[in-house]
Parts: sequence; structure tokens; C-alpha cells
Amino acid sequence: MKALFRVGVVLCVGLLMTEFCANAQVATFENFSEGPIGLSFVDPLSGITFTDGIYNFGQATFCVDYGASPILPPVLPGNHLTGGGFSPGPGVGLGAGFGFTFVLPTPSTFAGMDALYFPESSVGNITITGYSSSGQQVAQANIPLPVAFPGLIVIHPTLSSATPMSRIVVTTPSNFAVGFDNVGVPEPCCAALMLVGAGIGIMRKHFKPTHASGRHRLV
Repeated sequence: MKALFRVGVVLCVGLLMTEFCANAQVATFENFSEGPIGLSFVDPLSGITFTDGIYNFGQATFCVDYGASPILPPVLPGNHLTGGGFSPGPGVGLGAGFGFTFVLPTPSTFAGMDALYFPESSVGNITITGYSSSGQQVAQANIPLPVAFPGLIVIHPTLSSATPMSRIVVTTPSNFAVGFDNVGVPEPCCAALMLVGAGIGIMRKHFKPTHASGRHRLV
């Protein structure tokens, strides 16, 4: 009976892992061609809606930019989202003061993204504000943009809330050129996989056979 119970636990964790992964809502922008997208758009893979793009000169047209170097996982090489323009080809284009709003298809208590930026001499913050489906502000975080030279930097801002968030607003300082990638609700699959692995290890231990012998800036 104990052995059957352990099998049941592992199967339940596996099913939960599958459910969590299926509910992940992340826009990677790799499904878009480089270039302008429009004043608003829906990422067809994640279901996330992007709107209200802004940059130093006001309303921004959303653009997908491709950058080949430097190697900065998980953003470069690959596509990222920016506004107000892009850099055709392998160069990296970033919109100064680029910010936006994204709406999740399913409200979540957690959201995250990768921010790619070119550091300035002054210190700035990315501000992320979360709103419930009724429009009430339920969370806010000010994430410092470390100043380090030379070259591009990637950080991983996140926002948590006790109340599920539906709409999330991202703003950046006007003197920082910024782009974003992997926007939305990340997959919590790694932890689940670890639990499943542990469960399988327990099972193997107990079922061991007797015969036994992993500003728009262009860069």
C-alpha cells in the first residue's frame, strides 16, 4: 500500500507540472519577424496583449528587434521588444524611455520579464505596477538599473501580488535605452521536475530489483 501511495504522489505531481506548464504565459517574440508591429498587438503564442507603448517622444510603435551579439542569455542572440524604432540586421536597437502595458489572458499573482538596457551614468529604476481585473492597483515594484560599464546589461525584474494581476504597466527612465524579452508568467516547471525526480528516486530505492547489478540607441 505504501508503494502505491508513493506512485500516486509522483503521478499527481507530474499532472500538476503539466498543468502549470500549460498555463505558462510568456511572450518570447521569437515568433515575430524583425520590424514594427503596431501601436498594439496580441502575441498569438502566449495570448498576452501589448498596448500603450511609450518612449521619449511620446506614443511608441512596438517593434521587434533582433540582436546577434553580445551573448547575453536568455535575451541575446534573439528577438526582443522595444519601441519607436529598431536596428535592422544583427545590431541591437533599444528605445529610450521605452515602456508599455501588457494584459494577461489569465490573471496571475506573479509576473516577470528580462530587461536589456544600455547603462547611463545616473541611477534609474524600472517601475512595474500590477492591477486586478477590476482595475485596482494591487502591487508595485521599483527595480534598480545597475550602472556598469561597458556594454549592455540584462536584469530580471519580477512582480508579486497576493491578489491576481490582470494588467501590468512597465515604465523606465527617459535616459535609459531599454528592450524587453520573455514577458509574462514564467513556467514553474523546474521545481516540479525536481519533485518528480525526487519521487522517482524514492520509488527506485524502494523497488530496487534483487538482481540489480539535465533615446533610441543602436548598439
